[in-house]
Amino acid sequence: MTTRPASAGETTQFQTQWWLESHRFPMPAVLTVPGSRGDAANALKLDITVDDRLTNCVDIIAASRSKAVLVLRRDDTTVRDQALARGIGVVSTLAAAIDVVEQFEEVRRTSSSRLSRLAVWWLRLGIVPERITPRHPEQNGSHEQFHAVLKRHTARPPAASTRAQQRRFTAFVAEYNHERPHDALGGVPPASRYHPSKRIYPEQLPPLEYPVAWEVRRVSSTGSISWGGHAIFLTEVLAGQPVAFEPIDDALWLLRFATVPLARFDERHRRLLPAAPASAASADPRS
Repeated sequence: MTTRPASAGETTQFQTQWWLESHRFPMPAVLTVPGSRGDAANALKLDITVDDRLTNCVDIIAASRSKAVLVLRRDDTTVRDQALARGIGVVSTLAAAIDVVEQFEEVRRTSSSRLSRLAVWWLRLGIVPERITPRHPEQNGSHEQFHAVLKRHTARPPAASTRAQQRRFTAFVAEYNHERPHDALGGVPPASRYHPSKRIYPEQLPPLEYPVAWEVRRVSSTGSISWGGHAIFLTEVLAGQPVAFEPIDDALWLLRFATVPLARFDERHRRLLPAAPASAASADPRS
């Protein structure tokens, strides 16, 4: 999104469409949405919205979940500081803004996009989430079977009220854990095999420790880290968390959070690339 020029109209729209097509953007890429910039970003469910006015960027982050990037072509430190204070990205050219969008898409295709706030919390506790291949539920057969049993006994058809539904769930939990025999457990109920964990739940999350040779950065509230004075977007899920860059080649780093490789970082072009195969990554950094 940008301020429309004085010649705004059908001709400008066709020119914009041609430019986007020449740069291989998916079509249709030019849409007309009434209302403010924030309304448009919200209606189109945009991940990132680029604009060349601070007021529009403020409206975008106030009225939608979209991230705003301000194209500030003049050297105006006041406007820049105001934008950064609001969590708005600032670039000096449209080409730089396109780089931000492409980088965001690249990160979304890497493993970092599969992190959740719950997974981040687990990793801080030393628990590594195990994931199946996307769109392959057969790899998670035991969980799929449990969900099928739960739905069949409690939700098909659903109860008449939330309170009645909860009573069904409570009764199911008691039967499933204490009465129902399980083939995988030799015909005994799960409660007969359960033992409380000997691990003590910490009052505070333990600090993350990385090898001294790695470059450590703390993720900002907007999901970015700073590298060489440039903002590199990762994900807001990691806001406030320390991440580390492990050197793996000349000007090439492996970005990690705790024990999980997130992406490779090309320092020369300041671009994130898909993470290397697990076999290429080193062992637990705390070992």
